[in-house]
Amino acid sequence: MIDELSDDQWLTDLFEYEFCSECGGDAEHHRVILSPVGNRFAQCQYPRDEDGCRNPVIKEFHKMKFGSRSEMTLEIKRVMRDKLLIGQCIDPLTGIANLTELAELTAHELNHDEWLDDEFHEIWDCAIEVSDELGLGER
Repeated sequence: MIDELSDDQWLTDLFEYEFCSECGGDAEHHRVILSPVGNRFAQCQYPRDEDGCRNPVIKEFHKMKFGSRSEMTLEIKRVMRDKLLIGQCIDPLTGIANLTELAELTAHELNHDEWLDDEFHEIWDCAIEVSDELGLGER
């Protein structure tokens, strides 16, 4: 029964098969918070920084992965092109790309869902540029 588990064991079980969608961490990056009615919640130990990232290790990984902002933009566009070329995110009635869906799927694939919270992030411009480039933009 879950009530018999220690907080450490509960966290270990919670993150046994996946990482946290907020910070990318696992059990050692969280602490247990109890609600007033006794439910357990995992709370990330890292505060969000100016880029919306919680975990400094994950942030460094993304810096190493992309190297620079231009490399990140190229990777965003590559993923978007791949999705559109296989027919994902395209309205079957109009033949126009669904830019929101395209941005969401791309951010999720690149493990950067926090990009979607920033209305000025280049992921939105990339969606417009790639869909126009492939002739799938607004007509």
